[in-house]
Amino acid sequence: MSWITKRRIKESYGLLVAAASGILLAVTMIAATLIHSNTMATAGLNYSLERNTSQAALNFHIVVPDRPLGPADYAHLDSRVTQALDEHIGWLIDTHHRAGQSPLFPSAPDVDSSEPSLPGADSYVFFREGFLDHARLTAGNAPSETVTEDADGNLHVQAIVGLEVASSSLNLIPGKEIYLAPMGLNSPSKITVEIVGVAEPRDPESSYWFGDLSKFKLGSEGSRLVVPLYIPRQALIDGIGKKYPMLLGYYQWFATLDLEDLEPRNLSDIERASQALESDLNQAFPRSLSLSALENAISDYKRYLNLANVPLYLFTSLVTGVTIYFLVIVTRSLARSREREIGLLRSRGASRNQIATLLGLGEGLLVSIPAAILGPLAGWGLSGLLPVGGVPSETTTIPLTFTPFIVGSIASLICIGMFIASSFALTGRSTVALARTRDLTHQPR
Repeated sequence: MSWITKRRIKESYGLLVAAASGILLAVTMIAATLIHSNTMATAGLNYSLERNTSQAALNFHIVVPDRPLGPADYAHLDSRVTQALDEHIGWLIDTHHRAGQSPLFPSAPDVDSSEPSLPGADSYVFFREGFLDHARLTAGNAPSETVTEDADGNLHVQAIVGLEVASSSLNLIPGKEIYLAPMGLNSPSKITVEIVGVAEPRDPESSYWFGDLSKFKLGSEGSRLVVPLYIPRQALIDGIGKKYPMLLGYYQWFATLDLEDLEPRNLSDIERASQALESDLNQAFPRSLSLSALENAISDYKRYLNLANVPLYLFTSLVTGVTIYFLVIVTRSLARSREREIGLLRSRGASRNQIATLLGLGEGLLVSIPAAILGPLAGWGLSGLLPVGGVPSETTTIPLTFTPFIVGSIASLICIGMFIASSFALTGRSTVALARTRDLTHQPR
């Protein structure tokens, strides 16, 4: 085999060099397309998430309404939601915290008066993990976690209000007490809430708040004002919830994502995980919600990436198609120049498969192996010269993976197959026809 290959190289080195150059060009273009497409995918994802979408909106906000305030019910709810978060998107979560609030309580009259303690206003108490770490006390002190109960069965809790609430006409300053009717105004049960502090957010733009600072402000429900009162979780769940377990609370989980873990290759997994999370929670707790703009952001990103890849792949397909057509012509020319060797081998009893492998494999390996090795490297270098998002890709890290080498190897195997196939097709002619062609081609002049 080696002497035949050496002989063919000497006789047809021009065609072989042309074939090797064409294969190298095709592999280089394919590798450059793959590498540049991956580079655009990574750069485009970073741009889409960092500049085009609110970071807070990408995080996950779980809402479960109308669940009992009792400690046992809350423990089951928290365990189930936390398990769902860890199971579906736990690897993507950076931090998460819980929040919960009571239903609206009407204002009950003061013990020494027939007038409501908060005229024209209703109130709710809420907890939020980490609240005091992200809020600054402007007056008073933090509320106690302990809930006391008097001889009449009425609860006493401490709370803090937002600065805007304290500055309103309600005059909810430290030291003031208000009275709430958890079971309605017709019930003798009351909750005495002592205002012990006033707070404001340390950093209103912090991702902790998820863009919602309503707990520091007065709300409204129809024509009535709504006053939010912060108390510790133990005071709400183990205090009020234990006393009134039939009351329905409104619970939330805030999960902040680590966006650095997002990569183009795992976006489809994230979409499926987001859908599975919402489905799982809805089956366990009807009317629950999983709120995040991440799934829509991924969908938009994929659409824009596909549109950006269309001209790149069209150009590469055109160049590759022309190269393949060129290789077909070259291999046919090389095959026809082998007729003397084929006729000689056929006359010695060699089979068609043996001849095709003997003649086509050597030349195919010779012209394809350099392309399989050098093509991905050349494509990697070429991709570094192409712009990404309007800026040179020198500013973007371009990794060299095994994928271009695998694709280059497959392309080289296809080219080797073309050489073998062209030789095999020519061996179908009879020995006499080959000899006649040889004699006509090499008549003395």
